[in-house]
Amino acid sequence: NCLIVNNQDWSSAELRNLDNEVLNKREYESINNLYLGAKGLNGYYSRSTLAAGWYTYNNVQLMDVLDAEGNVLIERLKSVDMLSEDLFWVEKGFSRGLMDREGNWLYEQSIFDSEIDE
Repeated sequence: NCLIVNNQDWSSAELRNLDNEVLNKREYESINNLYLGAKGLNGYYSRSTLAAGWYTYNNVQLMDVLDAEGNVLIERLKSVDMLSEDLFWVEKGFSRGLMDREGNWLYEQSIFDSEIDE
């Protein structure tokens, strides 16, 4: 189990274990839960299994996907949608597509590709 601690003005954040030890290795401006929706007996619910650590690099807002121990699973993302605990739709650099939790591209497409014939 771990806790996400964001300071009041959202300028720094830490992932801490129950012994109050900082788990994240990189400095983050904020950390938020990534939620995975699931269908239960009483309808849909969400559970948090991973977190996104946000930071600014060269005036661009980026994020890392973190596990509960503070390990970076996927880094330098512009956006991420958690499809399962092991599958993500991401935008990274000039590409978008499906990635596994080790950061391997399963499907990659240039953000400049268009589905429309011009």
